Amino acid sequence: MAKLIKDVVHGYIEFDQEYIDIINSSEFQRLRNIRQTSYNSLYPSSLHDRFSHSLGVFAFGKYAFYNFKKNVEQDFSLEVQSAEIDWAKKENLFLSACLLHDIGHSPFSHTGEDFYLLKRDSNSSLARDQYIYAELVKAVGQDEFKNDFNETQLKNGNAAKPHEIMSAIVGIKKFLQDKTADDKSLFARMIIGLRYKSANSISTGIDNALIQLLNSSVIDVDRLDYLARDRLMTGFESARIDTDRLLASVCLINNSSDETKPNYQMGYYKNALSVIESVIVAHDGERKWIQGHPVVLYDSFLVQKLIEAVESTYGNNIDIFCEESLLEDGICISDNTGSSLMIRYLSDADILFLSKQIPCESEYREFVDEYFSRDKRKKAIWKSEAEYDLMLRELGDSDRKRVIEWLESLINDLIPYGDRSDATSVIINDNVENKVNEDNQKKAQLGDIEARDSKRFAESILKKMNILKEMAKEFNVPYNFVLSYTKAFDSNAKKLISNDVLIKYKNFEFAKPVGDIISTYTLNEHSVLKKEANKMIFFMFYYKTGGNSITPLGFINYLKDAIR
Repeated sequence: MAKLIKDVVHGYIEFDQEYIDIINSSEFQRLRNIRQTSYNSLYPSSLHDRFSHSLGVFAFGKYAFYNFKKNVEQDFSLEVQSAEIDWAKKENLFLSACLLHDIGHSPFSHTGEDFYLLKRDSNSSLARDQYIYAELVKAVGQDEFKNDFNETQLKNGNAAKPHEIMSAIVGIKKFLQDKTADDKSLFARMIIGLRYKSANSISTGIDNALIQLLNSSVIDVDRLDYLARDRLMTGFESARIDTDRLLASVCLINNSSDETKPNYQMGYYKNALSVIESVIVAHDGERKWIQGHPVVLYDSFLVQKLIEAVESTYGNNIDIFCEESLLEDGICISDNTGSSLMIRYLSDADILFLSKQIPCESEYREFVDEYFSRDKRKKAIWKSEAEYDLMLRELGDSDRKRVIEWLESLINDLIPYGDRSDATSVIINDNVENKVNEDNQKKAQLGDIEARDSKRFAESILKKMNILKEMAKEFNVPYNFVLSYTKAFDSNAKKLISNDVLIKYKNFEFAKPVGDIISTYTLNEHSVLKKEANKMIFFMFYYKTGGNSITPLGFINYLKDAIR
């Protein structure tokens, strides 16, 4: 018996009973308590969650599959009949993957997912960041998947994000236990975006198209839903996307001139081209003006500090961010006093509750207080990448290069004194200074060449930090900074152009790569980032106002003179 669920984006979505059973499970209901985005600090109305988003991806997936099947049967009727395609099985696996693609998301979504890579297992010879990869391979249980996955993930490191890996693991173990290894492989491939190497049969071509339809680098049903949902819930006026037109145009293309060696790929009919450009514009706008906003970036930094605080206080040889904590059995954690707690269906609320229990003497207490008290938060000196770019333009080429390299070196020097080697933010204050001095004193006791090198390195770090300490005095603000970096904005048009998305024209013998058709998006000719294209690093600098402020020009001119 089918059931209708009302959604703010899609209206009524119809689910058959087997999908309702998934939705009603505790593991899926957990997604109600996982924030969809980190935008709430900037847009108070963006309170939507991974639960509603997953329903939305299912809705788009259902519509896309219907049109894709219709178009394939129309364009390749003889091949489809000959291959005896099991459309019902493919649809079931695809819609299950759409519904479950985020089942393994961590608390606070993307902000927390890298903590899955910090698995501690004394009985394993695997590197910490490879543990969940091995778990996925084991869950699928197929050699072809193992070989393809290891080649792309372990060698190239680009097969999947941590939450995708965890979603595939949880999805298989909880909901696909009775499926064959081939079915588990296809399900996992759909979630992590891992296509089959060869698509010389129409059945495999269809499978690869469905994989792309859920998880591609630029356009997929996952992205379409969160763009529509984020736009609605934030009120951010991005480009409108005609999803009906786009998904009605999804098709299969034989991109081979050799009739004996077909090569089937997903593509779009030509009438989708304008919508494809709209997707690029909408996603670029969200990335540049929301994800790159200093308030959002700093909120993500604070959330990571909350998680680090919880892991440090309660994670005594136990990884809180793990497969077990997402499921019914859960894990047992304890604090330094021996008090124990059970964590099941791990969510944002668990992290928030536990972080409130952090002792006053903890080094993390400052960040906990900042998170829960807006007036205690640090503020950014410049408010956007554009302002950062304009600030750097005030400097000559040599000064600008020196400043960028100085900031980059400071981050690289201080990362080892944080809690995570993969961090993108560093703290600059007296506590970190003390850590550098203590570390130097310990190594100096060794009395060898390594100790002397360590001493010189520590002195170099302290010299850089002292420049910022003096700057704090100059502007009469507390000596308590956060320096963050991220990649500078780069339009997704470049991904699309380098991708193998094909556009089908009836009047041309072969499909055309979308990069040969659409216009390109380039950086402003005057942009510092374009001049420093080999760097393409965007910094944010946060400080406590203390009643006083630091202007972008004040900061850059002080730093320019101080590091000469």
